[in-house]
Amino acid sequence: MFGAGSRGPDAVVSNDPFYARRKSLFFDEDPVQRAAARARWRDELVALVSQGRHEQADREFGRVLGLPEYRFHGVPKDDRPQEQFAADGLVSKVAGRFGGREEVYPPEPSELRYLTWAKGALNLGPGDVVVDVGSGTGKAIDFFGMFTDAKRVYGIEIEPDFAAFANRHAAELGLHHVRTLNTDILTGCLPEDVTAVYFFEPFGSTEGNDAVGTFANNLVEVGEHRPLKVAVKSANLAERLQESGVFSLRDEMSFPYVINGEVKASSWKLFTSDLAAGP
Repeated sequence: MFGAGSRGPDAVVSNDPFYARRKSLFFDEDPVQRAAARARWRDELVALVSQGRHEQADREFGRVLGLPEYRFHGVPKDDRPQEQFAADGLVSKVAGRFGGREEVYPPEPSELRYLTWAKGALNLGPGDVVVDVGSGTGKAIDFFGMFTDAKRVYGIEIEPDFAAFANRHAAELGLHHVRTLNTDILTGCLPEDVTAVYFFEPFGSTEGNDAVGTFANNLVEVGEHRPLKVAVKSANLAERLQESGVFSLRDEMSFPYVINGEVKASSWKLFTSDLAAGP
């Protein structure tokens, strides 16, 4: 794949069916043409998502960008294999039963339907710095780096191999304002200039570790002093933010998905600190 083993557009084999599109999106020397190509492709992907063809949109996005293919959407966390990205040399070393951190879930890339909603809800402008907590191979940060005006995009990823891959991949694509930090958010801090957070349930609380409560406290501490927007898929974290007295619910959306043959809903919520709410 492009992101896993090459360096720049010329390293892509000539028979790669996605070469021309990738080159127009990332390597066209004319920034106006490059921006126009991204806008056209964004509209195509959004159209697929709006038509309910979100799986097709995800496949195209991943293949054009050269991201590792993921086949386990809808599979329970405990049943996701350690080798889910092994073909790309990426194996979970920290998460769950694989590495012993039971509060950390195996990486799962965000679906484009979630990212499309979050893009609109977060309304990222040129003054924004967005953080994806548990960014994995970098799908969400690549998306925000390509399709929003955010001045900086950070991923925070505890798995070292995944963080290294995401950084190498973003650099190959020329997304120089996109960077992954290999750190444990539960023992560290958010980047000091963060204005927006994207949280696709990368960890949960356990009996011996209220991980969600720790992170909620970190968000509240930031939100008490400056504006902060949070797009979250986690009922536990959403409840903590709602009860904090610092954040208010501004938007929400549910997406159906099938797990073990049963239809369930993935619920996303947007919170803003009162300082971000405006008059």
